[in-house]
Amino acid sequence: MDYITKLNKNSKIFLTGYQVEGTNGRRLMEGKPIKINGRKFKVETPFEFFDFSAHAGKADLYEYVRRSNPETVICVHGDSENTKLFAETLKLEGFNAYAPKVGDKLKIDF
Repeated sequence: MDYITKLNKNSKIFLTGYQVEGTNGRRLMEGKPIKINGRKFKVETPFEFFDFSAHAGKADLYEYVRRSNPETVICVHGDSENTKLFAETLKLEGFNAYAPKVGDKLKIDF
């Protein structure tokens, strides 16, 4: 993060995607000083936020499963309610889908 202290007003910081609460990216967006090596630093460099995401939306995930037509779908990314709902919806469409709970064990044969 030391490079930020060397930027000037002719530079620009691009923030892409969700900035987790408490991180320097979020602090910058909130107009708060960031922390570098345990010290607070007020950023004078202009910044811009772009709402990019590395995650597919729900419709994209359903479309992917439909097109790829897998033998089994194991839903593990997201909170338990969302993964359970995703698996249940896929089952209604005829897919073999599971949303394991924390601690569940699945045997996968290749």
